[in-house]
Amino acid sequence: MRWDTKEFWSGFTLDLAFGAGGDRDGDTESEEASSNYYHGIAAHQQFKYDGGWVQLDIAYEMNYDTAQLNEDGNDTGEYWDNTTYLIGVQGGHGAVGYFGQYRVAEAESTKAGVADQEETGYSVGMTYNFGADNKWQAKVAHAKLDDLEKGNMTADTGREVWSTQLLYSIDTNAVVYARYRDIERSETDKDDSFNEASVGVEYWF
Repeated sequence: MRWDTKEFWSGFTLDLAFGAGGDRDGDTESEEASSNYYHGIAAHQQFKYDGGWVQLDIAYEMNYDTAQLNEDGNDTGEYWDNTTYLIGVQGGHGAVGYFGQYRVAEAESTKAGVADQEETGYSVGMTYNFGADNKWQAKVAHAKLDDLEKGNMTADTGREVWSTQLLYSIDTNAVVYARYRDIERSETDKDDSFNEASVGVEYWF
């Protein structure tokens, strides 16, 4: 369930959410499914000025008793309480848009002796709208996920992505796009790094 508030004051809104997690919905056979649920809150403050706007975002989400599954998708008997914090900014000035966010994800096992985990990451990007009726949009973005911290140890799991995109709006519900991504994985998984180019059409209704 989610509730998006109206403005409490000029430019300030809240998003509130809570509900059952995937285990409780029956996605797994978790023995702790009855206590698998989540809640979260996000706050947004938008400022408008002549020719543009900027919005500050902060968010928090907590998931309780999420089952750890083995390769066969079965419950291992270990459960995690997962917490995510996010702070970000987005905005636009004329034809230029921008965004950035920083995320911290923490996981605490309910099993004694298992080290807590933490993972941080960020993403930034810019867009530029142009052409007749601003139907064209160019976008460049960069995202990085840092190595996973397990207690006093660090797992070599980080990855980094550079991406570019060119969109053309056919109408309000469809776009044609060309995309390119350069995905760089950690030293351990270096061989899984790859480049990808694609073109296509997206339609939504």
